[in-house]
Amino acid sequence: MNTDINEYFGQFVSDKRSGNFLSEEGAFVKAVRYGHWVVLDELNWSPSEVLESLIRIFDANQELYIPELNSY
Repeated sequence: MNTDINEYFGQFVSDKRSGNFLSEEGAFVKAVRYGHWVVLDELNWSPSEVLESLIRIFDANQELYIPELNSY
């Protein structure tokens, strides 16, 4: 089973009360933000969009940019 990029990084979800769209962080973003450990088992099986998004966190900049949410 491949994990969808939204599960890693997040997505926009509709607020049931207001109908507005809110950004919802994914599991990877939450772990990085709060300093938790992350185990990326069999990462080589991930879709290319997931791998491309992870590259920045592993390079010297150590930034995580999420284009879908337009945020670092």
